Amino acid sequence: MPHITLARLNRSSGPVDAFLAAHAALTSAAMRFDHLVLYESHLGPDGAWYEPVARYPLA
Repeated sequence: MPHITLARLNRSSGPVDAFLAAHAALTSAAMRFDHLVLYESHLGPDGAWYEPVARYPLA
């Protein structure tokens, strides 16, 4: 199912409420992008790995 992952938490991360409260004001400076890369994630016993599937120009 297509989605955008903003954060990955595991069971040892604790309640999600604390994470959201601690990072609610997270910001960055404005950035320009000239392309977007679509990745497919693969979950394995050692965690996730990501494979680039397509690159899309934004200009």
